Amino acid sequence: MKERPVGHRVLGIGREGGFLSELDPLLESCNTELYLAPSPRMGLEIIRSLGPVDLVIIEYPLEGFSMAGFRTEIKGASADQTRLAVLGRRPDLESIAGSEGLELVLLPFERSVEEVGETLWKLLDRAPRIPVQVMVRLELTSAQQRILRLAQTENISKTGMLLHTREKLPQDASVDFEFFIPEDDSHPIRGAASVVRSIASDDGSPLGVAIRFESLLGSDQLRLESFLSNATVAA
Repeated sequence: MKERPVGHRVLGIGREGGFLSELDPLLESCNTELYLAPSPRMGLEIIRSLGPVDLVIIEYPLEGFSMAGFRTEIKGASADQTRLAVLGRRPDLESIAGSEGLELVLLPFERSVEEVGETLWKLLDRAPRIPVQVMVRLELTSAQQRILRLAQTENISKTGMLLHTREKLPQDASVDFEFFIPEDDSHPIRGAASVVRSIASDDGSPLGVAIRFESLLGSDQLRLESFLSNATVAA
């Protein structure tokens, strides 16, 4: 069965060869669908033809737009789900810092590519987490060993899930998983993931494990996103 990568839609707006181009390898490694536009107007055209995107990364200042005007255009074309990250020289960014209603993440050029990349990853990882308890079958691959485990979810998002466990799982271990969506037992959601971190209690005993989805099988991503969307509306 064909695997569908799990990722976010990211639009980068900036001049060719600029700081934004240095982020290309990092963004592509994060399972993103990456689109690049040399101008704000072309960026808006991409959104209007493509549909909503999760993150817009802008090199500031903008050609032909104020930041407030461009933010309004983005909200109209992509709804409120889009986050805006702005790259620029520190003095330029200070001129728009704290602007009412803009909801911007400001990233000075003076920061390293690694620091900027870490901030962007955190923005992309803020998918809504839905509290839901289901049993998950895990098959781990670590140090040439394959281990079977059962765990219960604490919450699920479109990018991963938090599991209750009785033992610590190796960070970066590869995990194959499957679970059933509540009220839909036609067939399980199946895919591959990696262990991001283990969460411990005050005495050091395991409380949970966070895993990040790497891929989902067939139409399972659409089924999962539909369930999470309906659960969010119901909440």
